[in-house]
Parts: sequence; C-alpha cells; structure tokens
Amino acid sequence: MDSSNYRIPALLQTEGGTLIAGIDRRMESGADSPNNIDAVIRRSFDEGKTWEEDGIVINDYPDQASNIDLSFLQDQSNKRIFALVDGFPHGAGLMGGFGTNAYKGTGFKTVNEEEYMFLTDENENDYTIREEGKVYDDSGEVTSYTVDEDRNLYLDGEKVDNIFSKTSPLKPFKTSYLELYYSDDEGEAWQGPIDLNAQVKEEWMIFLGTGPGNGIQLTKGPNKGRLVFPVYFLNENNRQASAVIYSDDQGKTWYRGESPNEGRVVEGGKVIDEKTFTNREYEITESQVVEMPDGQLKMFMRNHSGYAQIATSFDGGETWHSKVVTEKELVAPYSQMSAIRYDGQVNGKEAVVFSSANDPSSRINGTVRLGLIEEVGTYENGHTKYTFDWKYEQLVKEGHYGYSSLTNLSNGKIGLFYEGTANTEMDFIRFNTDFVKWNKYKDEPAPKLDSFNVVSKESNVYRPGDTIEVEVTFDDYVMLIGNQQLSGEIGEQEINFTLVEQTGPSRFIFEGTVPDLAPRSYTMELEFDKQLDIYNVYGEVLDKDAAKLIGRVNVAKDVRSFSQH
Repeated sequence: MDSSNYRIPALLQTEGGTLIAGIDRRMESGADSPNNIDAVIRRSFDEGKTWEEDGIVINDYPDQASNIDLSFLQDQSNKRIFALVDGFPHGAGLMGGFGTNAYKGTGFKTVNEEEYMFLTDENENDYTIREEGKVYDDSGEVTSYTVDEDRNLYLDGEKVDNIFSKTSPLKPFKTSYLELYYSDDEGEAWQGPIDLNAQVKEEWMIFLGTGPGNGIQLTKGPNKGRLVFPVYFLNENNRQASAVIYSDDQGKTWYRGESPNEGRVVEGGKVIDEKTFTNREYEITESQVVEMPDGQLKMFMRNHSGYAQIATSFDGGETWHSKVVTEKELVAPYSQMSAIRYDGQVNGKEAVVFSSANDPSSRINGTVRLGLIEEVGTYENGHTKYTFDWKYEQLVKEGHYGYSSLTNLSNGKIGLFYEGTANTEMDFIRFNTDFVKWNKYKDEPAPKLDSFNVVSKESNVYRPGDTIEVEVTFDDYVMLIGNQQLSGEIGEQEINFTLVEQTGPSRFIFEGTVPDLAPRSYTMELEFDKQLDIYNVYGEVLDKDAAKLIGRVNVAKDVRSFSQH
C-alpha cells in the first residue's frame, strides 16, 4: 500500500466470515504521531489462507495529520463493524514528550448546552462546527464555511482544505481526538469519523486513545449487548491509566468508565485516584478486555512490572475492583498484549487465549498461552472469583515480537496478527489449541548401547595370547572422545580392549588379548574406560554406569556365545 512502514495490528473475524486485518500505514517513518499515518485494512475471505490484493483505506488525512492505533468490534445485533482509532491534526502527537505536540483539552466548546468542535484562525479568533457542518464565529453568527464528515473545509460550497491539514485557514485544537468509524458491508466502505471526545474525554487529558486491538460485546449479565472498547489516557500529572468506553445503544452514544486506578488500593493500604496519581509504578496503559462466564470483565493491561496486570469489573467496565492483580505467570515487557475469550473449551473448561512478548523487559520471543478459567470462591460482594490456570504456552516467533491481535476463527481455530519486526513486517498465523499444547522442544535423547558381540573367526577355540575381537553397536551415530578402551575381567584375570576399527557411524571393533586361562567357560565383564566419553549428535553423553557389558566366553572346540544384559 505504497509504504514500507507498518505498525499496530488489529484483527477481527466477522460474523459473515470476513477476516479483517487493520494496521497503521506509516508513510514517512515507523515513528508514532506526529507523522503521516493512515488507518488501513486488508481482508481475507478464507480465514487468512489468502488475502485480497488491494487494501482498503479507512481514512487518509493530509500532511502529518494521523490516524493511529486501530481497534475493532462487531455489534452482533445488526452486524455493524466499528473501528476506533486515535486522530491527530497536523503536527500533533505524543512523540517529543507529553505536552510538547499535544495539549490538555477535548477540542470542544459548550454552546447553549451543546458540545461543538472549535476551530481557530491565524488571528486566534474562535469558530465552532455546528449542526449540518455549518461553521459559526465567536459572536454566534453563521459564516460561509462548512465542514463535512471527513473534516474537509468548504468556503461558499467549494472545498478549500481539510481542517486537519497544515495549511487550513481554520484549525482545530492541537490535541488527540478519539474517532469512531463503522462499516455495514464487511469492511468494504467506512463511514466517519464520529468524534467521541465530547462524550468521553476530560479537559484535563492531553490524550485519550484506544487499546489497541479489539473491543468486545457483552453476552452475559445485566449489561448484555453492551459494546466495550478498551482505552487509556493521560491524567493531570501525565501518568497513564487504562479504562473502557462503552455504549448501550448500538454505538450511538458512548460513556467512559472509571479507570482501575480510581480507588485502587496499593502498597501500604494507600488509595489512589485516576486523575491525580503520580507514581510511575501504578501506570496501566494499553489493554484488552475479556468477558468471564457470568458477564464480569477482566482487563489485561500493559504496565512497568514485567508481567501482565489484570483488573476486574462487575458492572461492564463502569467501575473496577480495588485490587489490581500482577499475573506472575504472564511474563510481558512494557508493550501491548492481546487477550480473547476462546470460542470453545480446553480440557473441558472455558479458556482465555493470551499473546505477548515473553520477556520482562524486551519485545522478543512472541508466545501464546492458554489460561483455563477457574472458580476460586467469591468476592466480598458475592460475585464469583475467577482465576486462570496458564496450563499451556507456545513460542510463536523468536527474536523481535511487538504488538499483536488475536481473534477466534471457525472450528476452534485462532488467528494471530503480530509485528514481526519493529516497523516493517506484519505477520499472520492460524493455529488451534493442540498447537499451543504441542511440546515442540523435547529433551534430546542420550545415546544407547544396542549390542555387544564377539567377532567370529574360523576356529572358535581361544588359547592364551590369542586376539579376541568384540563389536559394540549404538542406537545412532556417536563420537568416542578420550581413552578409547574397554576394560574388565575374564574369570578373575584382567583383560583390556583397544579400539581398532569403526565400521560405521554407530559400530566399533575393539581388540584384546586372551589371558592365561584353563580351558573352560568363563564370564567376561567389560566396561568403558573412565576417561572415555561417548556423545551422540545431540551432544548428549552415554550413561556408562548403565552400559556394562556382561557375557560368557566358552573356551572349547565349539562356539562362544555372548549375551548382553
């Protein structure tokens, strides 16, 4: 799509069977905003086996205006697909430091108890965009300007610019805008943006942005049907806090729930609040939400601990339990993670699928995990307490592994879309739960002794001083490193054997001299020299204590028979 820089995966399998992969198309570099970043998708109609040749642009702002960090969900009641994304006008963004290229505020003004986006001209005069896109000046008079849904600016009906551009004569406030787009045709066409700042952003926030990845629709409990998108924001002290926005009317109106940091009990029993907390240790940022069997929510959150942290809501994301759990079995760096409720069961239990880099500080070694949902009593309010048994995990990608997005496919399969490099490759795999259970890396086998035999000669009678040969065979290729000898006894007399020939990768001939023995049958016991190590191709060493060679030597005119024990 005319770019070599891509980031931020979002993946959704629709009810109609379309797989939608969304990304940031970062046109000039892999950096965050301010940058020329566009929200784009590519679709598959066979669950990721093939992808349509041309991508679809959800939105492409001019200049260094941007759409960044997509998140998807679908309303099952009407099949509408929503795309939530951060919008920044030209030159705005969080790169360069909080408050440097974006400022606190919503970008909206209250006029006659209604919220309207405001614009400013080069002389700092204010304007507001009101009903039907008409632009009013600060005295309340309608002007000759109008703004359409795509933020294009018109003067007397003729397009002159886009208000998010560098050159627009009327510019919006330089802050983040939470934008909602929707599609009613499986992602072919998109409507929007719908500004949500007036509904969900506070004036003390520089930034309110998406999860990113996926939202969900609740299927259980009193909030059944609710649409929920994870978001995070910067508080008064520029500390980050997770939350959700939600809609109970099919996406027409939206509300922001409290952050899990509102009323959170931390070390020493101290209680913090979302707006004013200052400790970096309590920051919770990009997140994903998962519905439990009774309708409560679990939010998996990026943070600074080296592990995923999980918050619990009993009211559909409006408020959160006072304790945030650090999930020590989910190693994760300071990076976005993905979590979904699995469409099916694992070992007869409901389950969650989790994806992240598997290192406490680096974005490396992408891993998927299966967490079996367990009931472990109740909370003080009587709600069921759920925990996770992270029973299985599988390495997906060695080396760099950044953001990721999971989705349920058909027949128990799972799709995973992830950053395979820092900003140039987006990779997709499809797998089932057996893949996550698969023991890909087994312990390597040690070498084993297969057989121990005398090498026959024409005469089977051995006399003192005769040479006797034994053949030792192993289960596979081995290397003999060190003193290549066998030692032992025939009767009560010592006998030593030296390696004289290797007849194959696993077969060896040793020669020894028969000691002064009276004619009869003897027991011969041999062992490998203590200074000899025997390695196989895996670098494993033979357990010599378990490789004793014991047999019978018949000194007679007939055969000698040897047996291995």
